[in-house]
Amino acid sequence: MPLERPTALDLVESVQSLHQVLKCVAHAGVRPGRPGIGPLAVLVRVHNNEPVRATDIARALGIGPASLSRHVAELESAGMLLRDQDPADARAQLLRLTGAGRAAVEESTAHRAELLAELLDNWDEARARDAVTLLDELADVLREGLSRDAASRPEPRQAAT
Repeated sequence: MPLERPTALDLVESVQSLHQVLKCVAHAGVRPGRPGIGPLAVLVRVHNNEPVRATDIARALGIGPASLSRHVAELESAGMLLRDQDPADARAQLLRLTGAGRAAVEESTAHRAELLAELLDNWDEARARDAVTLLDELADVLREGLSRDAASRPEPRQAAT
């Protein structure tokens, strides 16, 4: 049975509300002198997929090449990220972490886990596990739907030159 419109609207509101509060939690989890939200997202994505093409990181994070380039340059100058030429395609770059980048991801992940544990201090283990399962399922379904949607769209036409 398809989702009814009022329920879909309620879901949109709930997802938007969750998105907003998660942004606040993310900002609360940034420590002074450590990578900010954007660069940290790049580090985490590279950590989970390295070596990975820069274009794949931008697509996964939903950011443009200019934003990614700024984050990569910042992380590279901080000694947390390395760029290599992709041996399969000389036009592409592969990103990988340095030891400092890996340490920053691990430190940030631990700090954010502590922060969430404090914020959810009235939840028990079972409730938290249920939330993990439901959120993972929602993310997977949305990701799959977006992939299907993108695959069904026609390729943009090139302008005549």
